[in-house]
Amino acid sequence: GIAMVSIVINDDLSIDKNIQLSFIGLPYSELDLVKNDFKNEFIENYLKLNQDQKNSDQNVTDLIQKSLKFVVKNILQKKPEIKIHLIRK
Repeated sequence: GIAMVSIVINDDLSIDKNIQLSFIGLPYSELDLVKNDFKNEFIENYLKLNQDQKNSDQNVTDLIQKSLKFVVKNILQKKPEIKIHLIRK
């Protein structure tokens, strides 16, 4: 399956609360649970990053990927392909 996530990072490096997550070939019944756990896991780790790390698209996408894989593996026992849309505004 594929998990797709879209995250908006504002100019002040804060994360827009409207994180989008969707699945293809994964159970939609667990989507809300995965989304909530992912938000908690990602934001907790994002806040630990310093300014330079938050400005690095690579660091942030790596963190998104790591957080989403961790949550999906725990809840669904699957390792989906992950597509990330990181938008800065």
